[in-house]
Amino acid sequence: MNKEYLHGRAFVKKSKGKIQIFETPYGLGDFVPVVAEGTTKPRMLKDRFADVVNVKDFGAVGDGKTDDTEAIKHALAGGRKTVFFPSGVYLVDVAETLPIDMYTKIVGESPESSVIRTTETDKSLPHLFLVRGSKVSIENLGFEGGRSPAACGEARGREGVVKYAEYGYSGLKVVGCRVEDFFGATIHTLASDTTVERCDFARCSLYTHDLSPMYGVVSSWTTPSASSKAIENVLVRDCTFDRPGLFATLFLRVNGLCITGNRVHHASGIGFGNQWCKDVTIGFNGVAYSYLNGIDLQCCERQVVACNTLFASGWQRQNSKGEADLCQSIFVGDDYQTGTEQCRSAVITNNTITGIWEESLFGADLPQQYYSVGTGIVVNNASEVTISGNVVRGMGLPYTSDRISSEDGMGIRVQGESNDFTISANIISSVKGHGVFVGPCRVQNCRIVDNSITSSGEDGIHVYVTTLCNGLNISDNCIRDPLNIYRRAISAGVFAGASKSYLSELRITGNTVYATASEDTPTAEKKFSHGVYVGVDYLSTEAKPFCGLGAVIVRDNFANGYDTALVDFDSRCYSSSSSRHYRSVEGNRQGGATYGDGIVADIRSRKGVMEFVAPSQPTSGSYLAGDVVWHPYPSQNPIGWICTASGTPGTWRELQYVIPSN
Repeated sequence: MNKEYLHGRAFVKKSKGKIQIFETPYGLGDFVPVVAEGTTKPRMLKDRFADVVNVKDFGAVGDGKTDDTEAIKHALAGGRKTVFFPSGVYLVDVAETLPIDMYTKIVGESPESSVIRTTETDKSLPHLFLVRGSKVSIENLGFEGGRSPAACGEARGREGVVKYAEYGYSGLKVVGCRVEDFFGATIHTLASDTTVERCDFARCSLYTHDLSPMYGVVSSWTTPSASSKAIENVLVRDCTFDRPGLFATLFLRVNGLCITGNRVHHASGIGFGNQWCKDVTIGFNGVAYSYLNGIDLQCCERQVVACNTLFASGWQRQNSKGEADLCQSIFVGDDYQTGTEQCRSAVITNNTITGIWEESLFGADLPQQYYSVGTGIVVNNASEVTISGNVVRGMGLPYTSDRISSEDGMGIRVQGESNDFTISANIISSVKGHGVFVGPCRVQNCRIVDNSITSSGEDGIHVYVTTLCNGLNISDNCIRDPLNIYRRAISAGVFAGASKSYLSELRITGNTVYATASEDTPTAEKKFSHGVYVGVDYLSTEAKPFCGLGAVIVRDNFANGYDTALVDFDSRCYSSSSSRHYRSVEGNRQGGATYGDGIVADIRSRKGVMEFVAPSQPTSGSYLAGDVVWHPYPSQNPIGWICTASGTPGTWRELQYVIPSN
């Protein structure tokens, strides 16, 4: 139903193709009662005109040349009405801010035909609308902020469309609008129950890499002090952000935040950034070419990041020295290094993340100025985190480029004080760094299970403990073709390392590590040295690092194609003398090595006895008195061998079944 109201004289209504006109003598419209369809209660035309007004009845022209500021002011005055903008271009004085009072609805015919415009200026100007009440909605309008595309890095023109001066309001809706060329927080809300839906934002917020302005196109950002208040229930849905500035969204202290179905491309900063929020859902969004993180959740609680698609998100240009800051497609945790655990309860699932490591994946159209440097998913200083069902591929600089840092191009990384996390059922391929990297950090109650990792530039799974490992399970992962592109002495399918720390309650079981290369003498970058390696981490900068071991189980792993050993322990590993601490190494198998010497167990210099599985008494490698080798098929004697004197390979005695006589 379309309505048009003529102030003081006539009421025009169009319904179901019929037009009804109620006319009154001039000047008497305020006193004539009219009964509307569907009701028996009469209302004065004065009251009806107060409900819905047309800005042109207040003198607005809408020709794109006449200043319509005062007419729009009068139409908005008092609130509690609908203000209609028919087709036209309405100019607003560049220095004016228009107040909006409670229960005001501002509507246009469409965002293409009903446009509110500020002329271009070299000045930094306030928001177009200042909201002073609850229940305000803006629908089907176009807004042009007066900043030229060439000035995207400058505070020029209008800062934004809507701003709240204070907390305490609720019920903001911005629906079906087109917004272009604003330099600040385009929709700045401090209102609970905010909805921004089906809006198109283009060239909004500052194009600068200085984070001090902290502008988000849609934002609740204020100074993050202890006095900052939380707002409730914010929804950003089905919007597009074309070349947004620092952030597409930046919300601070929102309880109940949902960002879903949006598209962001070519952001000069972060796609979706949010801090100190609770009950957060980021789902079904697409982010392409974000200069910093694609999705960033800092110090949030109870968050779900699901079913998003990210391409080249977390990229940086290199400077003249080949340096770049590390970025991530998805970041969850506390990056402020506050020293306290801020992030709790996160689920990161079913996201698809693609970098540019393999240029062949994307053809000749790949924009060469972009570099996806960092990691697909990063969790830092968080607890109760599940990372599952994600697809991550192509992270890192192009193959021919030099290394930026040790963290360049990883699939998934967990670091800091991160406890109670699970990394499971992810598919990771063609990443320049480690497939899964845990560290440097303290590890408690963590599981890395059932992942598929193909063609990682370094270890398939790498754990680096710097304080304590208490409960780490690495099981049932399939690791294919772990490379060694940095030609390290140790490169493994699974690497568990520490530096002046302890690996306790460590289980490495049921993993498969294999090579598919066909050549008998592969290049150095294609060689991985070990199926499983436990020891001092090579990233350590300690003068005298060591790795303490306790309750370590390495069982039922399979590997082929390694260069040195199936299972190996660093000479700097040692075991506690406590009886509750033990190591068990058994059931590990080799098979059909594409290259390498096929060593079943080569356990180098160490302290503490261990158990292995092998079909025969060891003839190579270093062993300690008390080590036991069990036969894999003990159908007859001997069932195994025990080392009675340490050495290379040491002195061994058969273990026999003892059948008691009757």
